Amino acid sequence: MARPKSNDKRNNILAACKVVIARDGLNATTADIAKEAGIATGSLFTYFPTKTDLLNELYVVLKTEMTAALTDKLSGKNNREKLHNGWAAWTDWAAINTEKHVVIELLRNSDQLTKESRAFGDAAIKPVFDLINANVVKLETNYPNDFLYELIDAISIKTMDKMAARPDKAAEYREAGFETVWKIITKG
Repeated sequence: MARPKSNDKRNNILAACKVVIARDGLNATTADIAKEAGIATGSLFTYFPTKTDLLNELYVVLKTEMTAALTDKLSGKNNREKLHNGWAAWTDWAAINTEKHVVIELLRNSDQLTKESRAFGDAAIKPVFDLINANVVKLETNYPNDFLYELIDAISIKTMDKMAARPDKAAEYREAGFETVWKIITKG
C-alpha cells in the first residue's frame, strides 16, 4: 500500500521550484528542483508526474497569492480609489515578493502553461479587468481591450521593477505608475 502524500513535502517541492526557477530560469531541471527540496528526483515525480505539471501548479499557487493581495484591496468610495488601492496592493506585493513576481512572469510568458492554468490566471484577475473596463473611455485610436491590458501590464511590470530596485522611491514609482494607467484608461 502506498504511503499518503504529505502536504508539507508537496509545499516544500513548490517552494524549491520557485527558488530554482527564479535563480536558473525555466531551463532548470527537475533534478535541480529535487536537490533544492532535499528529496530524490523520483520523490518529486510522486507529487508532480511531469515538470509541466509542477510548473503549472506553481503558477496557480503564486497567482492565487498575488491576486488575493490585490483583489482584497479593491475597495473605496469610487472606482478610481478602488483601482488605486488594488494597484498599490499589487505593486507592493510584487516589490516585496520579487522572487515570486519574477517566477510568475517567467511562467506567464512561457509555453509551459496549459490553457487551464492561463484561464485560471485570467479568471483570478477578472475583478481588476472589470474595474478597468468600467472606467475606460473609448480611445480615439480604438485600441482593442487586449492591447490596452498589455499596455497596463507593461506599465505595472516596469513600476514593480523600479519599486524593487529602489525601495527608497517605491511609493513615488507606485504613484507615477498608477497615474499613468489612470490617464490611459480615462484619457485624463
